[in-house]
Amino acid sequence: MCLTNPLSCMKKKSYLLLFFALQGLLSLAQNANMAPRFQDTRHLSKGAGEPRSISAATSGSTNSFWINYGWIEDSLKGGLSVLNENYLFPDSTVQVQFGTSWGPPWIHCISDVLDVTDPDFATYKGFHFNPFTVYSIDSMSIEYAYERHSASTVIDTLIFHLFNNSVAANLRTGHWTGASGWNQNFNVDTLAVKIPVYDHVSNGPIATGMQEFKVLLGAHDTSIAFLAFKALKTNSFVVPAGDLACTTVSFKPGYVYHTGDTLAKKGQNIFSFASYEENGANTFPSYKKGYWNSSGIIPTSVRYNHDALGWDSSYVPTYLYTAPFDVERHQIYYKVTSLNTGIQEQGPVAANELLQNRPNPFAGTTVVNYQLNAPSRIRFEVYDIAGRKVLDMDEGTRSSGLHSLTMDGTGLKEGVYFYSMLVNGQAIQTRKMVVFNR
Repeated sequence: MCLTNPLSCMKKKSYLLLFFALQGLLSLAQNANMAPRFQDTRHLSKGAGEPRSISAATSGSTNSFWINYGWIEDSLKGGLSVLNENYLFPDSTVQVQFGTSWGPPWIHCISDVLDVTDPDFATYKGFHFNPFTVYSIDSMSIEYAYERHSASTVIDTLIFHLFNNSVAANLRTGHWTGASGWNQNFNVDTLAVKIPVYDHVSNGPIATGMQEFKVLLGAHDTSIAFLAFKALKTNSFVVPAGDLACTTVSFKPGYVYHTGDTLAKKGQNIFSFASYEENGANTFPSYKKGYWNSSGIIPTSVRYNHDALGWDSSYVPTYLYTAPFDVERHQIYYKVTSLNTGIQEQGPVAANELLQNRPNPFAGTTVVNYQLNAPSRIRFEVYDIAGRKVLDMDEGTRSSGLHSLTMDGTGLKEGVYFYSMLVNGQAIQTRKMVVFNR
């Protein structure tokens, strides 16, 4: 089993250690300090449409709209999702109330990775963002509960960080393989996610080109009986074509807290974030290979940089629990605007082009996108590093425009390969891909 970057998983001797590491992680749900615990058992009303605080901003727009992956999945699945909340707090030296008991908050920062090329976004209202689409994030909103106890002069702060992976190191690729039961619940034997990098000193991400936004919370933001939305403008943050966006959120209280404080009883403020349990209570989330929408958390062990399972300096993806997990899809919304018209609206394509496969590295299957400037006969060939042909895929005649091919690499050994697109018998472009052990 592999919990680290695929390229670091080539040494077979590490698999046994990683197997036991994953087994330890799967037991976290039974650990009293790590199990998902909620302020109460309310399943609060879901947001119907755009975030209520700024929904009018997108009314009637054709290339600008609000999206949240959990919200769209819930819409497509007929309202199965269960909406829950959990505390967000910078330290675990205080006590908060979980139902009838008290304990330390264990989630200290949350993250969300946005992949607008996921076909479920196209299914929702017909919006189609493809790997050629440059877009901007103009606003964001978080769904929350906020309990005020301090004087009205106390101002708390939400800290948002927003970045993309145009610098590849901004998001690591993590995967893990082979656990029994995954085939039934995910229909794959390998899960892969993009993971932000974490700085335990600042309680935030490490990324190049990152923008920081601070949102003040005052008494007027109180929301206890229902979940509310808190919105912010993001200066039209641009995400290059084919790249992912990522945001993280942390909470900075505007008061002094001490070891052993019990927040509600000490007159302090409490912030909780909302998440969907995507397919209903006590269920697994959905997973699609080749697309990267996912949420993550910083649990206590990572916050204090003593995670025995190797997750120091990384956000822990909620998939990693591979068990029914209430904190699956964080309710962070994005107002995205297409900065081009989309390949299907651009008229004739200037040239044939083969894009890099996604994911890469990969195990099992990967998606290859390509565009054609005219109807053509298409074939793909894959060669190993010694120049031997290992795959030959005849796509037949394809029309002009954007196309996708799902490439099955389950029969390939771990290593480096090259794939070529042949247009009317002529190889026009070759790219490299990496297969890791499944």
